[in-house]
Amino acid sequence: MEEEDEETFGELMAVASETTEAEKEYDQILEALREDDALKHIADVVTKLYDCYYQKKDENKKQAQELEAIQARMDRFDDTVTDYQAEISELNKTIAGLRADVEDARTLADAMHARELAGVESLETMRKLVTRLEKELDARRRAGDDDV
Repeated sequence: MEEEDEETFGELMAVASETTEAEKEYDQILEALREDDALKHIADVVTKLYDCYYQKKDENKKQAQELEAIQARMDRFDDTVTDYQAEISELNKTIAGLRADVEDARTLADAMHARELAGVESLETMRKLVTRLEKELDARRRAGDDDV
């Protein structure tokens, strides 16, 4: 990363040096044009074009800085969205696990309910059997069967 910065700095210095040389050349040519009355109009037009060029250059620089700022914000938002997506993924796994636990609990509850119903049915059958046996016992006692 540091090498990239050094290379970028070196490139910027080279461009700045070339720009400075170009500005010096421009100033010399402009002076030559202004000295000649026939070319004075051309010198004025070139000056306007040059001014316009620098104005656009400054505008482009500002727009590039704004673009960088927006890109930085987008990168932060991308990171935030990525974090939220990871969190959502984890929560979805947790939800799936909890749903499986609920389904297991329902299955166990259904099985326990079935056993409860079977137990209640068995108790009812035993009560009926005990009632029938008591009646038979009473009937035999009345009939004189005491060997029971």
